[in-house]
Amino acid sequence: MTDVKEETVDASDIHDSPASGTKNGRTSLLESGEDFEVLDDEDIGDEPPPLEDTGGGKGKKTDEPLKQKSDTDLESPGPAEEWLDVLVDISPEEENELMDVKVKCLNNMAASQLKLDHYDAALKSCVLALAHQPDNIKALFRMGKVQALQSEYTEAIQTLRKALKLEPSNKTIHAELSKLVKKHSEQRGAEQAMYKKMLGNPTSSSGTNQKRQAKSAWGFNWKWLFGATAVAIGGVALSVVIAARN
Repeated sequence: MTDVKEETVDASDIHDSPASGTKNGRTSLLESGEDFEVLDDEDIGDEPPPLEDTGGGKGKKTDEPLKQKSDTDLESPGPAEEWLDVLVDISPEEENELMDVKVKCLNNMAASQLKLDHYDAALKSCVLALAHQPDNIKALFRMGKVQALQSEYTEAIQTLRKALKLEPSNKTIHAELSKLVKKHSEQRGAEQAMYKKMLGNPTSSSGTNQKRQAKSAWGFNWKWLFGATAVAIGGVALSVVIAARN
């Protein structure tokens, strides 16, 4: 026979799970220990580990639909607004904290969409962030970058100048604005050269026409002067002949 050893469990070792908080309709922010506003390039560029195929090749079939779904989610920030706009009974201080978190999420979303070349979606995220915080530096900076990538240079320069006015010491905004102003100036010069080429250099043509008109007027005046002189000389000669006959 096998000896069965009985073990006793001390009741003090058993801990009841704490009761859930009272449901009074109030919320509070938890410290996450990480600043989600900062989104480094290295963090964005890291590729997620490949999924293990445990279903005999089924994972490969689902990769493409998952990618399409993630692209669709990034293109339309609408669903995010649905849960971000949940109405709860909170204090003004908590509301401000929640608004900061919401704007940080929208800024991070815009940065991700920029990396994926989803410019329309990134612009929408920036617009949503600026609707809550019109003077948010990161939202203005990313909005200016999106506008520049969409060749809207005038709007991009205005947006970046507004961001620089709010934070004049920001070197990143300075560099981006200088690069954009230079590029815009080069583009305008190329456009003006193209217009002159298409119109056949109208400035030079008008100058040539004016010279021709002046020359023609000068020649016309000389003809009149020569004709008047000839008539006068003829009149004098005729008078002399008549006087001689008399």
